[in-house]
Amino acid sequence: MLARLNHFYLNKPKVATYYCKAALQANRNLPDACYLLAEISRSKGDLKSALKYSKIQIELVPDRSQSYYYHGKLFYEKKEYENAVIYLEKAVELNPGMRRYRLVLAKAYAGAGLIEKARETYDNFIDEPLKDLWKEEEMLKEATPKPR
Repeated sequence: MLARLNHFYLNKPKVATYYCKAALQANRNLPDACYLLAEISRSKGDLKSALKYSKIQIELVPDRSQSYYYHGKLFYEKKEYENAVIYLEKAVELNPGMRRYRLVLAKAYAGAGLIEKARETYDNFIDEPLKDLWKEEEMLKEATPKPR
């Protein structure tokens, strides 16, 4: 909780990193701490570390579609579309009703040169630009509550 507050509300990634790593030393089975470490690394441009922490998160909760989606987006951002496809397909398999999963999967197929497969996956979004890959996560963040 302290890491989340520091990272998302107070914007102190170094402090958040410290608390996440301390939490993982106490209990290695904390996927949320791994997600926060991945997100902090990604925001700093360190996609290698982000992928490392994201992979640990997948290992801890292999049935969570969001973990595969996030990992696939990291590969997409690195322009490693073939790797992105692997994880995005798994996210879609685990949660086929999630529209944004199919959209990013279609974009990854297109990036990998699999245009027909991209059109099959989501032909009505294939030409729509994916301007901000991380905008959805930003929209999910809640506003800091006003002090009483």
